[in-house]
Amino acid sequence: MKYAIIANPVSGNKTIEQKKKILRDPARILDAEIYGLDTTSCEDFMICANDLSKRVDTLVVVGGDGTFSDVLNAIDTNDVSMGYIPMGTGNALQYILGIKPGPLDAAIQVKLGTSHDLDTILCNDEKKAFMSSIGFDGEILEKRQAFMDKHGNGGVPAYMSSIAKVMKKYKPFKAHATIDGLEKDYKRLFSWMITKIPYYGMGVKVAPSATFDSENLHSVQITNHGHLVSAFFTAMSPFGYLGGIQSECKHIHVETDRDIYLQRDGTLDKKMREFDFKVLPKDLRIIY
Repeated sequence: MKYAIIANPVSGNKTIEQKKKILRDPARILDAEIYGLDTTSCEDFMICANDLSKRVDTLVVVGGDGTFSDVLNAIDTNDVSMGYIPMGTGNALQYILGIKPGPLDAAIQVKLGTSHDLDTILCNDEKKAFMSSIGFDGEILEKRQAFMDKHGNGGVPAYMSSIAKVMKKYKPFKAHATIDGLEKDYKRLFSWMITKIPYYGMGVKVAPSATFDSENLHSVQITNHGHLVSAFFTAMSPFGYLGGIQSECKHIHVETDRDIYLQRDGTLDKKMREFDFKVLPKDLRIIY
């Protein structure tokens, strides 16, 4: 088995030099070179990932959910397996895959792990994801990015306060949806989550019944402020968020009454009014 490690230079709160030091032992365990830390843009990073994927059996991604998603969208998943060493902010994948928190332990888990064929979501016939949403979550990500640009990783109480303000002011949107061929209108939606995994990072569980290999999309619709507040707090409990409208399907097409954000794997996408989500069964091979 031939491995390569690709690490995001800007993911998480470690410097490039700190990442190089931390990854020495994982690289030794996997007998792998470390790539990616010298890239200067997301485009360069994805080109690097694509090139590596053609030369190794398993590409081990170091970073957060967004980094893993970038690599997922840069490679042909039929040709290479993926591994994961969490070193981001949310690390939702860490929780669903049961990846141990230390980089060395995570690397050992890849080395000794087995292959799992998991599903992905095709968003708007363009990008793959393992968790996505439209609506309120995008507004939070926009606020978070602005906050991080100003304060870095500090000031968590102030950031939480800003989330509460967005939550209070956010207005619902209307939507016309076609779900597995059946049409339905929604008069009030705050967020529509379409995911393959239960978690949204930090161990926050928003779709407790979601599984990575169900061959279905897992849908959670939040329809009022009460559900929004409940999701914010109960998702942090061991049982997760059990409210909203939860269901499973294969295909969702949504048209909204105003421009709203698409969120993919913790990354903010552009605002739009039309969205499409399809399940891609057994599209991703991960070693863990």
